[in-house]
Amino acid sequence: MQPTAMTVAIYARVSTGKQAASDLSIPDQLAQCQRYCEGKGWSVAKSFVEAGASATTDDRPEFQAMIAEACTKTKPFDVIMVHSQSRFARNVLDLLSYENKLTKAGVSLVSMTQDIGNTSEAAIMRTMIGAMDEHHSRETSKHVKRSMKENTKQGFWNGSQPPFGFETYVAEIRGTKEKKKLKICDHEAEIVRLIFRLYTQGNGKSGPMGLRKLVGHINDQGYTNRQGRAFRVQYVGAILRNSAYIGQHWFNRTDTKTKRMRPQTEWIELKSDAIIDAYTFQSAQDRLTANAPEMKPPRLVSSNVLLTDIAFCGQCGSRLRLMTGKNNRYRYYKCSRKADHGATECKGFSTSEAVLDDLVLDALFTKLLSRERLHQMLPILLNRATEKRRNLADRIHALTAGIRDHDKKLTRLYELIADDTINNDPSLQSHIRKLQNERNSLVKQRTLLENEKNGTLKALPPETIDRFADALKTRLRHPTDRAFAKAWLRSIVTRIDVEKSKSGMGTLKLTGPKSAIVKQAIAFEASNANETGGKVLTFEQEWCGREDSNFHGFYPTATSTLRVYQFRHGRTAGDRALAPGQGDGM
Repeated sequence: MQPTAMTVAIYARVSTGKQAASDLSIPDQLAQCQRYCEGKGWSVAKSFVEAGASATTDDRPEFQAMIAEACTKTKPFDVIMVHSQSRFARNVLDLLSYENKLTKAGVSLVSMTQDIGNTSEAAIMRTMIGAMDEHHSRETSKHVKRSMKENTKQGFWNGSQPPFGFETYVAEIRGTKEKKKLKICDHEAEIVRLIFRLYTQGNGKSGPMGLRKLVGHINDQGYTNRQGRAFRVQYVGAILRNSAYIGQHWFNRTDTKTKRMRPQTEWIELKSDAIIDAYTFQSAQDRLTANAPEMKPPRLVSSNVLLTDIAFCGQCGSRLRLMTGKNNRYRYYKCSRKADHGATECKGFSTSEAVLDDLVLDALFTKLLSRERLHQMLPILLNRATEKRRNLADRIHALTAGIRDHDKKLTRLYELIADDTINNDPSLQSHIRKLQNERNSLVKQRTLLENEKNGTLKALPPETIDRFADALKTRLRHPTDRAFAKAWLRSIVTRIDVEKSKSGMGTLKLTGPKSAIVKQAIAFEASNANETGGKVLTFEQEWCGREDSNFHGFYPTATSTLRVYQFRHGRTAGDRALAPGQGDGM
């Protein structure tokens, strides 16, 4: 029999955030426990409320705080009161462990709807009730998971917060349940597209941006995440890795308790509209993998060595590494496998840094970037680029509609504040700022798209093409900004294979993006018109090694190449010309 004067702590809990948001169960638990204590003549010292936490685990902050306080020497309360035993625990081991801990501290556990006393028989009953609660919890979880899987198979969203760039809408109502689907959130989607564009292409003034530089750039431009805060590197990295942006959402990928990945056969796909195309997404994945610290040391990503990370040994496929000697007086590229393991592993290529750099540039200027080649290529590639701009109108229309919708919401709020219908309290001010930020983001994205759509891809005058060809030689052969030269070269060349033949000749094969030249020429013309200096763009389709290709084969096929050509191995820095008759370009 409990003493009549007892000090009580009430513990109330609901399992999901949705239940907590409804604000029904927790107040009801607290109110009933309060009335029960009043009937007993007990005083309530404190209430602990756990909103949206499962009792199948003890990983509950309020629960742990209550247990810790109950077990202190001061013993601030004599009883922990719950509405039902399942509110305290739905796991028999946790129930017995924490009840034993409370008993040692002189604190009783009381369930107002299952008050079975403190006898030995009551302990057996409490254990049986705990076992039934645990069984019921597992059965409920099994049925909920089954219904969520079926919900996903039918194309509906299961209620968690959608990825940045998407929002939900009510597609159907079945009984009292709203069945929701995903749709693209226009202003967030444009930020997602910007992130992918900066990571895979750059902003027109640099090559593809690294994660930290990208995050700094979008934060400097005033873009914010869904909560109105600045973007973080981890958040942007997660966006770049999320297949949701190509319309591929996956449910049941991870075990919510163990946090381990389930077998792929158990994943359930939910399709939606795509925000970016599959090629751009794959390009981002390839770059993320290549730039991962375990795959590529940070020194390679940030190096100003011209051919770092794009020059490879043609014999074993390893990267060429810059080696130095005599206090940096001698600098040369060497097969990294040969450098690490010796000539028995690879008899690969080694040559002066200056020689190989200039040979690569000679190849570009002689075989690809000559005035004659550019005059032939640019008109055809300009026509292709024009076709890609025709799908921008729908995106601009959607952004305009979003701006109008935000204007209406803001106008209505301003009118209500002016009429004293609502109070302009901090929460309302925060909501208004959020709407204003979203509207500003929409306007910014629409401006970018309109500039892209309205920028006419007109034929470049012959004199512009000539200046472009001449400027490239100056900027790459005698760069004032080494980072610019490296970024520009990577926009044209993604891989260089260097091989030494038995005859002593060296062979180069260069691979790079197909549409690079035309976009660089357009950027060059724009930068000269605006006097903004040279720009660097990066691009999509690649031209790759095919020894039988020729200049005319560049256009109808998806890939093309600079033909393999040879140079005399071991040339000095003053003797870098291509060997005569070796290869005839694209």
